[in-house]
Amino acid sequence: MKWQISKRDVQILITLADYEILTVSQLATLFFPSRQMTRKKIRELRSRDLVELRSPGIGSTQGRPESLVALTSDGFRVVRRSKDDGDNPVPSRPVTVHSHDTAHHIVINWLRIHVDHMGHQLQGLSAHFAPPSLQSDVYRFAVDPPKPLAGIIPDGIFSITHAESNKSLLFFLEVDMGTETLSSRSTRTKDIRRKILSYQEIFRSLRYKQLEDHFELSFRGFRTLFVANHESRLQQLSRLVKSITSSEFVWLTSIESVFNRGISASIWTKGGDVDAGSHSLLGRSMTTDCPITIPK
Repeated sequence: MKWQISKRDVQILITLADYEILTVSQLATLFFPSRQMTRKKIRELRSRDLVELRSPGIGSTQGRPESLVALTSDGFRVVRRSKDDGDNPVPSRPVTVHSHDTAHHIVINWLRIHVDHMGHQLQGLSAHFAPPSLQSDVYRFAVDPPKPLAGIIPDGIFSITHAESNKSLLFFLEVDMGTETLSSRSTRTKDIRRKILSYQEIFRSLRYKQLEDHFELSFRGFRTLFVANHESRLQQLSRLVKSITSSEFVWLTSIESVFNRGISASIWTKGGDVDAGSHSLLGRSMTTDCPITIPK
């Protein structure tokens, strides 16, 4: 008897195409009550040559490195065919995540899961994360003048809307794995200081307004969120941001803080000013701890 793929399995494959790679824990968090059920489904999809397991990556932020799940070419063909059967957008082609980018990509995926979780859990709020795999054009920002500043591609872009007040906030996400130069005198070096100056130019030039059509929302400014891989790196980033004038729109936290308390908690340092205390993306009146529970 010919095997028939279920709508749920198609959705799993679409999600894999969207996220590009997922750890077992991430796939479990998105779809299953336990990792055991997740592994069973992975074995089933592997037997049909729809997904494959890749070598564990480092930096998953939760426990020891896990195997990575990705689509095969057959799995991607199923995803492409499913586009005619529903409204789910899918990438036009598979995107290869290089091994040296794996840890970075895993953290971005976790943060996206946290954003979506917040939007589902907090009443009156909605959150929308623009998937990089689907909207690559949305992520490209040209900055004038082109030198000494450079074009910028954020790691993530998302919005949060409060229905009662009818207010929306725009966020650019930057995941820092501790490998980028903080500041350099060389104009050829892509450093974090120059990246922040580029975001300032996006703010001054109102280029962020081009995202209003995509999100179908109105924005008055934005915040750039830096998420550091370690507390020591967070301290270095905070000192750098504080030394830059007009950098209050840059908010910082650590990966550990996001996992412990959730992305909406009071875990963010505004403008690198550690002495001013911590803030929530939602403001004082709505600050909420909203961590995700990873299935065991």
